[in-house]
Amino acid sequence: MSLANWVPRRRRKLVSQRLHAAKVARRIVLGADADTLRRRAIHDARGQLLREGRTYRADGTVQHWRVLRSIRGRTDQRDVIIDGSLWRTCGPRKLPAWLR
Repeated sequence: MSLANWVPRRRRKLVSQRLHAAKVARRIVLGADADTLRRRAIHDARGQLLREGRTYRADGTVQHWRVLRSIRGRTDQRDVIIDGSLWRTCGPRKLPAWLR
C-alpha cells in the first residue's frame, strides 16, 4: 500500500512499519507455503550421496568414485568425484554410461 506524497514522510514510514509487522504476524500464523517447503527440501538435498562404487582395472589399479547432488551447481546437477577429487559436474542424463 502506498500513501499520497502530501502525507508527511514520518507518518508514511510509521504506517508502512505497521503494515509490515501485520504481514509478518500473518505469515508466522500461516506457516510456510508449498514453494518455500520445496526450495528448502532441494537445498537440504545438496551433497546427498546418490551412487558409490569402485572400478577395478586390468593393471591392478582401483578407482573409488561417488556421484553426489551438486553442492555449488544448480539443483538438478550432479558432481562426480573420483578418488576424492571432483572429476565432472553434469546433469543426470549426461552421466557416463559406466556410472549409471
